Amino acid sequence: MGKNLLEEDEFDWDDEESKIAKYGIIIGIIAFLGLLAATFIFFSFLKGDEEPMAKESSAVIVEETAAPTPEVTPEPTIAPTPTPSPTPTVAPTEAPTQEPVPDDPFADMNFREVYEKVTAKEATNLRDMPSQGAESHVLAVLPNGEVAVRIAVSDMGWSKLEYNGEEYYAVSSLLTTDLDYRVVVPEDDGIKTEFTACNEKVSPKIEVNLRKLPSVTNPEATVVVTLKYGEVVNRTGINTDVGWSRVEYNGEVLYCISSYVYVVE
Repeated sequence: MGKNLLEEDEFDWDDEESKIAKYGIIIGIIAFLGLLAATFIFFSFLKGDEEPMAKESSAVIVEETAAPTPEVTPEPTIAPTPTPSPTPTVAPTEAPTQEPVPDDPFADMNFREVYEKVTAKEATNLRDMPSQGAESHVLAVLPNGEVAVRIAVSDMGWSKLEYNGEEYYAVSSLLTTDLDYRVVVPEDDGIKTEFTACNEKVSPKIEVNLRKLPSVTNPEATVVVTLKYGEVVNRTGINTDVGWSRVEYNGEVLYCISSYVYVVE
């Protein structure tokens, strides 16, 4: 029975209806394949078109979200500070020591003008100023018998003289207006003082009187001159028993107390 059905259902491809059916199937298959190809092409195009957009969108997002590159401000170049050259240390210059200005020797002299001829009682020193201190200098010596002109005299014991065309100062007590004055040398001074000979320079510790005789009680033992500290005389004899020294001063032999002088080295 089944065989009959198949046999009954078999188409006759030669008749007209069978041909139409066959062509219809073929056309349907072709249409299906064309539709399938078109669908594949469409989806392929759609996929290819979407990928660039996605990429473009991604790039846009990256551009929008990427942090902007900060502008780097160059740091200012600082010039190195030059090292100052060390200032040379200058040793302080010591101020020159000023020598003390001696007192004006004429301040209290009160010289009054005179005009008289004088001579020395003995050889007398003539100085550049009325003083026997270290600032005074002996410039000449007036011997006994030589004449000088006294042009001024002071109550302080000094005379201003003109001698050999120059002006000098001398101790007034060593001068005399007696031009015939001669030194009287006593044969015996009345004092038996023996001196041990010596030859040395001595100077007063402060000051010392030089006397005619080695005594402070004998009326004849007058003070000829008072020496000040710094003035030097030559000692020619010494007596250690009675404490007297024999000295030479301006060519005259005088005496002083030994304890008031010291030996100048």
